[in-house]
Amino acid sequence: MKRLAGARSICLDAYGTDSAGKKYDLEIQRQDKGADPHRARYHSSVMDIENLHSGQEFKELPDTYTIFIIEKDFYGQGEAVYPIERINLATGKSFEDGEHILYVNGEYRGDSAIGKLMHDFNCTKADDMNFELMANRTRYLKENPKGVNEMCKIMEDMRIESLKEVALRMLAAGKYALEEISSISGLSQHNTFDCTLRFKIQTQRIIFSVFAFMECVKSNLFFVINHFWQKLFQNSCIFAKVSRNYQRIHNSGINTSKYICFQFQFIKK
Repeated sequence: MKRLAGARSICLDAYGTDSAGKKYDLEIQRQDKGADPHRARYHSSVMDIENLHSGQEFKELPDTYTIFIIEKDFYGQGEAVYPIERINLATGKSFEDGEHILYVNGEYRGDSAIGKLMHDFNCTKADDMNFELMANRTRYLKENPKGVNEMCKIMEDMRIESLKEVALRMLAAGKYALEEISSISGLSQHNTFDCTLRFKIQTQRIIFSVFAFMECVKSNLFFVINHFWQKLFQNSCIFAKVSRNYQRIHNSGINTSKYICFQFQFIKK
């Protein structure tokens, strides 16, 4: 998923597109905390960023559906599905912005297709499932040796990605050596180095953005811009590098446009 610089990253449980071009994010949540309405809003906004490219009109945004399947009845009303839609409070009509959020009650056990599906979601035995597709997939992942290995690898990859997020936050804090990060996070030296490289690339992108912006203003506004970026980037280690490098280059009379090109080439690599 694309994201804005400095924004919180997320990993969607399941992301897909139907034949009409509509986008779907399906999230499985066992606890109410993971289904906070603000989280649903953020997931929906991430799909918007992913699906609108430079030069496109806003009306080209596809319809999006953020679906939270929650183990318990989040709203406690006994409904199978709780559709969340924006409305114009003055007119009482739908806002029609194409954004749709649905909360599915994992406790629901009616005779409808959703009731049967929720039964299958909570079923541990393939033979007791209503839908053959889910039953066959469950047998493959739980009984076929190849499927079991695939599932184990997926779980391990998810565990490592979670630890990498911890390592990235530690790198951003600027207080830990690589050996400490590896020891505390439980990551291997190889995965810790991968996080370090990812962090450096993110830092370079921020530096490039700052330099490019500063080149668009006159030099006597440098200190105003300097103050602006310091407020914007609370991460002191990144800002210190940006400020220090720019002042060094600015004072030396080096052609900063060439330096920006170098930074850009580094990012592309």
